[in-house]
Amino acid sequence: MADSPTLSDLRVIECAEGVAGPYCGKLFADLGADTIKVEPPRGDRSRLEGPFPDGEPHPERGGLFHYLNANKRGVALDLEAADGLEALERLAAGADVLILDRSPSQLAAIGLDPEALTREHERLVVVSATPFGLGGPRRDWAGSAHVVYQMSGMGRETPSTYVTDPEAEPPLSPGNPQADYLTGLTAAAAAMVALAWRDAYGRGQLVDVSGVEANTNHVRMTWNMLAHNPELLGGREKASFGMVVPCADGWVFLSPWGLDHWWLSLRRMMGEPEWAQDEAYLTGAGRNEHVADIEPHVREWALAYTRDELYRMSIAHKIPCFPVYSPAEMRASPQFGARGFFVEADHGEAGRRVQPGAPVRYSVTRWGLDRPAPRLGEHRAEALAEAGAAPRGERGAPPRAAAGGGAGGGEARDRPLEGVRVLDFGWILSVPHATAWLGAFGADVIRVESEARLDLIRAQGMTRGVDGALGLDRSGAFNGLNYGKLGVTLNLGDPRGRELALRLAARCDIVTENFSSGVIERLGLGYEALREARPDAIMLSGSPLGQTGPEAAATGWGPTTLAYTGLPWITGYRGGPPAAYGGAYPDFMIGVQMAFSMLVALRERARSGRGQHIDLSMAEAVAAMTPEPLLAHEYLDASRAGEAAREPRDGNRHPLHAPQGVYRAAGDDRWLALTVESDGQWAALAEAMGRPAWALDARYASAAGRRAHHDAVDAGIEAWTRGREAEACAALLQARGVPAGPSWGVRDLAADGELRDRGYLATVDHAVLGPREIAGVPGRFAAMPGRGYRPSPLIGEHNREVFGGLLGLSDAELAALRAEGVIG
Repeated sequence: MADSPTLSDLRVIECAEGVAGPYCGKLFADLGADTIKVEPPRGDRSRLEGPFPDGEPHPERGGLFHYLNANKRGVALDLEAADGLEALERLAAGADVLILDRSPSQLAAIGLDPEALTREHERLVVVSATPFGLGGPRRDWAGSAHVVYQMSGMGRETPSTYVTDPEAEPPLSPGNPQADYLTGLTAAAAAMVALAWRDAYGRGQLVDVSGVEANTNHVRMTWNMLAHNPELLGGREKASFGMVVPCADGWVFLSPWGLDHWWLSLRRMMGEPEWAQDEAYLTGAGRNEHVADIEPHVREWALAYTRDELYRMSIAHKIPCFPVYSPAEMRASPQFGARGFFVEADHGEAGRRVQPGAPVRYSVTRWGLDRPAPRLGEHRAEALAEAGAAPRGERGAPPRAAAGGGAGGGEARDRPLEGVRVLDFGWILSVPHATAWLGAFGADVIRVESEARLDLIRAQGMTRGVDGALGLDRSGAFNGLNYGKLGVTLNLGDPRGRELALRLAARCDIVTENFSSGVIERLGLGYEALREARPDAIMLSGSPLGQTGPEAAATGWGPTTLAYTGLPWITGYRGGPPAAYGGAYPDFMIGVQMAFSMLVALRERARSGRGQHIDLSMAEAVAAMTPEPLLAHEYLDASRAGEAAREPRDGNRHPLHAPQGVYRAAGDDRWLALTVESDGQWAALAEAMGRPAWALDARYASAAGRRAHHDAVDAGIEAWTRGREAEACAALLQARGVPAGPSWGVRDLAADGELRDRGYLATVDHAVLGPREIAGVPGRFAAMPGRGYRPSPLIGEHNREVFGGLLGLSDAELAALRAEGVIG
């Protein structure tokens, strides 16, 4: 029974606007933290972004503001005035976490020094979530979710498996500020790490999260390729099967190409057509070689079926396929309904509205909506009266190391999770990334593999091994995803293997898995069996649609599951199909959410002694970061209900700000991203372009006018950018305060060097592959300037250490189990 407000011992001060900082604060507030939102006297800018009842803007009725800021108390402060800044500092003195979103120059202008705050208040964790971070040459650049996404490498990979004409199909951004949600989620996970460090070593610290870094974390497969197999890096053009498949009444995301048994299941589902019997199609390499032959047949077949028919057939045949849902169809989903995902919430003066619920289901930790978002300044008197009290997170227990260690002087300490042991049954992307987070901060992670059923990522070493050589230890992708872990092999198909796994689990704090729903239970390793072996155990289960519900058996991986969430519905070129995302989205975002959730569960266990089961549905985690389409649907009155059924995809354009786009620059497939968020920025853009006559047209003086004439405005801007380098254009615009940046890929980011300077890119010396650069954990931690990443394990490398040292098996027992195929 979920009944415990796990984070109720924390006080969080959220001094941030828009999406990134408030989403970080929301993740704490919804789990019980006393979260005090500090707004400027005019209010958070999201108060005027809607949607609104009847379309009429009102600062207390905006749907997005209410979604992001429920469960918080509200204070309005003028931080440019001495008394306002003094009040904020008083609030920070009694806080555990302070969330900031201002650039260094903005902080300096009001006299706020985050590092000084952590020195003055030794228990305070300050989390900065800004587009470009607090250091580096772009620390004071203006950013937008669109610009951050494009500069991170994600834009150049979106849409995925779709682009056939790069000149006509520019890099694409999401239809909502997904980049800001991901920045906020990353900041929340980083804050939980810093709180663990405080519990271990007695001090808070400054945590610096860059939006570009948080989002480039999602192209880590491309980073792995750059470091290990650079010859495989291609351009944006479609080079394999398209995932987005049209059908009789819309679109599905269908991807049965990667595994041979999926292909055979698809053949059976199609009725074993003669064209599909070609033996060349039986292997993944053969199918990829014959995309042009296979794909038209599959698309023609799919047109005879509806989305629901294809989805139901795919569940029966265990093939990754999900329907692209509109908001109304999401609301009607039996799966979401059975799990109670959508919740009715108090939106203050706007009344009760349905919105996405918890991104994760905990069996003990309570998630809930207990109060609506605050009216502007509603709780000023009571919050300031409480200011200055001791942080609520001060539990009185001594830290594991003396206060003053780490950042405060003496030996640097970078292992706040030391003593935590994780048994990792996860495979492919999301769970391995989550456990790599824990391992990076000191947890002992035991990665369980099987030579009989290879992880698909390790198996890449047998088809495209590093430096042209093949082998199970030559997968660059595996090396870049599983750093810092111990590696063991177990045959879970053998009862003795399962018994050893359960013995290992009983000695671990956390067990993770992302098998198909129900598999871990059939292996006898489910949560109930685990709890018998260790009553305070924590188990995390990840799956496309969750462990329960009528569609829990749906087969998929992150990019196909995305179709179910509403995000592809709002993303794509105008008049085109829904877009699949780059970076295998949302797999690594899911990994960050898993890391946050496991840190929450560890905090709960430290507080109450209770373990729990974490049930993470990929679809729910993404839908929680895509509230806009559902909120727009909920706020429409009955007379406009048809609007919800219209496909809203509009390329890179923003529903309010104009212009926003990605514009051709000088060079092959080079582009500039920009967002104009105010009339003042429009004037600055016009000035940067030399004040051409077309830009001075009175029709373009307002955002509404520019939005109405977006095509003409885009043409004028592109006439200016086309002959100029994107980087030079961005610098010129940024000097005038206009959010702009080049649309970069990982080669550009690597050459730029800032991510390396921030410590996100680090070198590990692999026993077989030698020194290789990997993408680490996003975020800079003042108390942990370096994390000493270790290379990924060779297959079965630590069998003796784990089975012998931890379980006490003798060398003779190990040899016998290995000979009988139990360990292997």
